[in-house]
Amino acid sequence: NKNYVIFGKNGAGKTTLLKQISVNFFKNSTVIPANRNVNPVNSEFISYHSNYTLNKMLEDNNALFYLVRMMRNKDLDSWHGGIAFNNTLTNKFYNIFSSLCIDREVVNNEEFLYLKGKNISEYSLVDGSDGEKSIVYIILATLLAPKDSFLFIDEPERHLNGALMRNLFDKLEDARPDLRFVYLTHITDFIESRKNVELIYLEKTSVYKQWSFKKINDYKEISIDVFLSIE
Repeated sequence: NKNYVIFGKNGAGKTTLLKQISVNFFKNSTVIPANRNVNPVNSEFISYHSNYTLNKMLEDNNALFYLVRMMRNKDLDSWHGGIAFNNTLTNKFYNIFSSLCIDREVVNNEEFLYLKGKNISEYSLVDGSDGEKSIVYIILATLLAPKDSFLFIDEPERHLNGALMRNLFDKLEDARPDLRFVYLTHITDFIESRKNVELIYLEKTSVYKQWSFKKINDYKEISIDVFLSIE
């Protein structure tokens, strides 16, 4: 009943380990890669691949378009099943986004997303910041992950400041208590921000696809040597 934070310095093999365990041991898993494709383009020029899995969508250059389309399709299924709008994925997405205190609201659009602020005119997510795109990407991926599955997130802190980072993942863990979140990071602020987690320190080894690790019971037990090595 705990989430995991796997941490270590650059070159410790975190991403390689992620690929190894998510593919070979955890078939029922979703992977949010460190290299997130957050550059949406005009949907008129995109052909929709209906056979894409969620993981394939997350790796695609048009990931945000695919995620929004997948959310819309699931909402249609919900409405046909008699589920009220308040319980749809779209409404859950809006609520999480608006709760992050970034002075932006999501504007409804059938094919894509637009943002606007109190004194800021509506603009397409295409023109949004890397942080805004990354937030949308992570929220949608989390909400769309299969029930009772594993969600691996490589470099969760990318494009996010400290307060926003903490707030976002607090909201996502609350929204999906059925998921087991597995974070891979080298940022100590992120490690400190997570509660009710198992901490795994990944040590650098000289052999490819061989790892040395140790469990750490509490953030306060991380030694100064480990802090210096990863920061």
